[in-house]
Amino acid sequence: MLGRTGGRSGGGALLTDEGRRFLRAVQLIRRELHRMAHTVSIELGSDVVIPALSWRHLMRTSARNMLLCKVVKITSGAVNAEVLLDVSDTIQLVAIITEGSVKNLELAPGKEVFALIKSSFVLLAPAGEVGRTSARNVTGAVARREDGAVNSEIILDLGSGKSIAAIVTKESANSLNFKVGDQASALIKASHIILAID
Repeated sequence: MLGRTGGRSGGGALLTDEGRRFLRAVQLIRRELHRMAHTVSIELGSDVVIPALSWRHLMRTSARNMLLCKVVKITSGAVNAEVLLDVSDTIQLVAIITEGSVKNLELAPGKEVFALIKSSFVLLAPAGEVGRTSARNVTGAVARREDGAVNSEIILDLGSGKSIAAIVTKESANSLNFKVGDQASALIKASHIILAID
């Protein structure tokens, strides 16, 4: 990085070619760590191990789902903005956040963000049985199901190193008969998605 001394016209910094290569390397490493965290989440179903493997050690949150996304489009409103996100080449989500948050996070098309979604906010339905709804949905294969006394945790593999976890009642999981390998849709309201940046 090359610096310029400040003054009347201000200072600044220019990124060298070497600096650009370094930042690209960091982005690639982060994506690979994200994939590793995804694999651990599916295989072990434990958030305890994941912080040692990825960016999550920098952020403590109760949200079970943290998806690395890219901003595609921002539609501004008087108070809130709609942010269209690419989760992968085939999956998109929409988040509704305040205009103030858009400015504070310096969001713009092409910027990478983390979408945080509580597992209890994720509704599940067998693929093809979603019907008409205002919630956006993503489809994946059931990668793991863990039943408790009252609730069941179901993880969908969305492909591209991404997964999403949902907590539903055990009665609902049994009624819908979710099994590993089944295709299922996760329904997520735009207002239930929190955006975060590094």
